[in-house]
Order: sequence, then C-alpha cells, then structure tokens
Amino acid sequence: MIIAGTYLAHSYQSFSIWVLDLQTMSWSRIEPGKAVESGSWFRGCLWPEGNRFLIFGNRNGNLVDDYNRRLLSWDHVAVIDLEAFGIYQPPPLKLDITMQELGLAALEERVATDFEIICDDDRKLACSRIILEERWPWFKEQREKFMQTAKQTLETLPSSSMHLGLPELTGTVPNKGPRPDPRLTPRSLHLSEPFPITLALLQYFYSTALLTPLQHAPAVLSQLLILATNYEIGHLQALVKHAMHRALSNSTSVGVYEVATLCNCRSLQIRYVILFLSMKCNCLVNDTFSALKTVMVKYLQLQHCSFIHLFFAVLFSEAVVAKPR
Repeated sequence: MIIAGTYLAHSYQSFSIWVLDLQTMSWSRIEPGKAVESGSWFRGCLWPEGNRFLIFGNRNGNLVDDYNRRLLSWDHVAVIDLEAFGIYQPPPLKLDITMQELGLAALEERVATDFEIICDDDRKLACSRIILEERWPWFKEQREKFMQTAKQTLETLPSSSMHLGLPELTGTVPNKGPRPDPRLTPRSLHLSEPFPITLALLQYFYSTALLTPLQHAPAVLSQLLILATNYEIGHLQALVKHAMHRALSNSTSVGVYEVATLCNCRSLQIRYVILFLSMKCNCLVNDTFSALKTVMVKYLQLQHCSFIHLFFAVLFSEAVVAKPR
C-alpha cells in the first residue's frame, strides 16, 4: 500500500511517499530524490503498468505559499521508479498451473517432437516446432525466411515434361526478405548455449513460466535474461527480473548487477546497488550511508558504470588497475 502527499513542518517541507508492506506490516519511506526537494508538488498518481509513481507540480514554485493559497500546479511531472525499490506488478501468468505442468511433462516425454535444438556441446534437445513458432517470435520469423528461400530455390529449378509439381508449402510467406539465419535448418537449430541454459529456455517455451529449480539457479537466470533481451522475449524478461528481485541476497548482488548492466535493466541495477550498500555499509552512521547511497544512485542514473565497478571492486578488496583515458 502506497500513501503519498505533502508534508509541511516549521523547518521542513516536502512531498513524501510511504509504503506499507501488508505481509510484514512494516513502513518504509521512498526517497524521491533531488527532483522534488524544491518546488511545489501536491498531487500524485500511480501508474501500475509502468511500475511508476507520477508527481505533478511546478519545479520553480514555493510549496508553502501555494499551499496557503490552495494553488495546484500541473506544469511539471516527476517520475519515481518504484521497481528500483522493489515495488512493482509481477508479470501475469499466461497459463494456469495445471497447463504449465502439462507442458513440462510434454517436453520431458517428447510428445509430438519434430525438431531439435543443438547445444554448443553437440547435445540435442527434442521439441515441437509448432510450440517454438507460437511462443518465440524470432524463431517464427527465421522459419518464414527459410521457407521463402526454399520456395524461391524450387522456382529456379529447370522444368521437364516428367515434372508433376510439388505440393504447396504451408503458411503464407512474403515474396521478398532478408537471408535466413544460417544456424537454422529444416529439422534443427544450432544454439550457442550450454545444455542447462537451452533446457531452461525450452522449459519456458513449454510452460510460459519459471517453475523448475534449474530455471531459478542464479547463473541460469542471468543467461536467460541475456537471451530474453537479445531475442526480444518480453514476457521471459519480466519473469526473470521478477525472480531476481525475489532472490535478493548478498552472494548474488554483484553478478545480477553485471548482467542487469548488460541488458540495460536500470531498475534492477538500482535495486541491487541499494541492497549491496545496505549490506556492506552497516558500519557507517545513518547520515553517511544515506549520502553515499544518494551519490551511488546518481552516478548510476548518469551511466557512470566504471565508477560503480571500481567501488564494488574496492569493497571486495580486489585488485583494481585504472586505465588512463
């Protein structure tokens, strides 16, 4: 539950945001940042789909004067990323639990398999081509390109009096298009990933969820996030980010931060920076810790990732070599 509004005191005025965890019944305050420390801000609303909180006002106004005059301003809007504080809408389930378990059973028992995915160690995983086409947009696009190329090749073959004609190819294929991916063949796809990562990816395609212990392993989650980003699988990316948020721990924070940096998941980066600092800086007094956290988040928002990496390395007492620019 989120409660937000204007806070007025003799020595301090601000727009405050408080969050109540309904499971632990504990309150926590969200720091809006420097953007709303000055100005006149009175109204806010929640944007559930974007996991954002919007604050409306005037950045150049005076909070006390506008409050006394009951003046509301709508000139500017400040956007608070709630996901960076662990507050967000979990991704929706596309299938119920029974259907998810049935999909995993079909993958394990190789039901209606007519396609293979070959891993980087030449191990093969049998699967259904129809399921891949329905739930993997990149695969469907490459299949259409492959079918188009095959059709054009057939049309260029010389004809003879004994030629009977081939049956029509299933599906509608555009007339022109780019060259298909060379890793794709009629019966297989060469995926440059280890066997566990490929199996976890197939488990998602069959269940549209992350159910198995393999899928929730930290290393597997990191690789799934990279695959979801590269192949633009939005639902898988949302599921992996949700699993990473739930698996907050000191041992996985640095690794998750690195993969979040590669995949441009800014909210996940900030969340793990805050967690890391809260765990590593317990010896600091509150004011020093708050100031340090503000500086770190500011550098992260400005994409000064080299500074963040250097800070992490120093805290872990690793050897750091600064390269001159």
